Amino acid sequence: MQAAIRFFRKVLRPVDQAAIYSVSSVATLEQPLTNDVRALMQTIEHFGKPEGATALLDAIGRAAAYLGPHEGRKVIVIVSDGVDTVSNLDFDTTLQRAFAADCQIYAVQTGYTDNANLRELTAERRLQVFTAQTGGAVYVPAVPSDLDAAFAQVAADLAQQYVLSYYAKDDPHDGCFRTISLSVTTRSNLRVRSRKGYYSPKG
Repeated sequence: MQAAIRFFRKVLRPVDQAAIYSVSSVATLEQPLTNDVRALMQTIEHFGKPEGATALLDAIGRAAAYLGPHEGRKVIVIVSDGVDTVSNLDFDTTLQRAFAADCQIYAVQTGYTDNANLRELTAERRLQVFTAQTGGAVYVPAVPSDLDAAFAQVAADLAQQYVLSYYAKDDPHDGCFRTISLSVTTRSNLRVRSRKGYYSPKG
């Protein structure tokens, strides 16, 4: 909890806003968008111990729908092991909603273990695909004390991004998905993270 609080303190500028969802058998908007860091801190501090079922995909889908109408950069930060047990949304629909809302997804993966027999590999893969497809990343703290470093890396990524745009000459505005690819031709040793596509507006 304290690592998340420090993350908000470090990342939020006066022009930024953040919201918080809790995830159990249902996804609940605990704190609507605000730039009040104290309100965000109090929301996190009142969270109890996670228990019961997990509707992670529903939470991502709801967060994307909530952020969609807002202008500017939209980022979803997931703090989870990636396991989902009761969502109504499936993976593909959830990813489509994230793309449609122009959301970038980061994940701080909890519950990591070196024992492959105890790891939820499907859940881990789900987080990896969500983040890779939307231009984010997964950070995996090996022990709870590494949470600060994981959140610090997310904060550093958000502070060091470039916004690129282009206009397609022959876009039929049919609402279909367009795949895009970004590379830096002058620096072959660089690894570029960017979203893998977007939905063309209908018109």
